Amino acid sequence: MVIFKYLIIINIISAGLFILDKIKAQAGYRRIPEIQLYLLEIFGGVFVIIPLIYFIQHKSQKTGYLVISFLILLIWIFIIFYLWNPGNIVQ
Repeated sequence: MVIFKYLIIINIISAGLFILDKIKAQAGYRRIPEIQLYLLEIFGGVFVIIPLIYFIQHKSQKTGYLVISFLILLIWIFIIFYLWNPGNIVQ
């Protein structure tokens, strides 16, 4: 349950910062560095950032960003399936 609450919080923060980066890009202001967006994805924000890439059309043309984001998503999927399998829990 704690992990679920953590993921909700990190995804809300990630969505806010990703949308803020889009607004800053449109206004010509200084942007949020991509490394910070990647870190948010690594910490669990990837679940909201991937849909936002296409929903708000932000960074959707940057192939390098998309590749890294989808790799992070795949890693998260493997982690979730590994932890979800009761046979993998170390006792």
